[in-house]
Amino acid sequence: MALALAAKTNTSVGIRRCSQRPVVESWRALLQRFGVESEASPTGATVQGGELTPPGDLVDVGDSRVSLGCLVGLLAGGDSKAQISGDASLDETVRVLADSVEALGGRFSRPIEGLFPVEVGGRELRAGIAEVGVPN
Repeated sequence: MALALAAKTNTSVGIRRCSQRPVVESWRALLQRFGVESEASPTGATVQGGELTPPGDLVDVGDSRVSLGCLVGLLAGGDSKAQISGDASLDETVRVLADSVEALGGRFSRPIEGLFPVEVGGRELRAGIAEVGVPN
């Protein structure tokens, strides 16, 4: 989550004791595809935030709810939009994220059939309330 927040800044951000677990490393790699440079070290990480530049191809988050949620959060209220794909096990997560983004006026396009790909972003969010239930 700290990597996602740092990515939204327009400066270099140091994160102390940033986890180096595989899920965090895959999230760092995903951010790199959007032009966010970061460097891990034994004591933390440094992130150079700035404008997100979506790649021209489909972004696959695999079965990571964390990556999907963070990526949707980064894209939902901005000018940038991206197509995202993932594992079928993310069905409930996609529904909750779509409902939340749409409740705040954001753009979350789903395919007519199937779960993926979804397209997120390209519209400003408005103030509001998006209720999210307890995850399974």
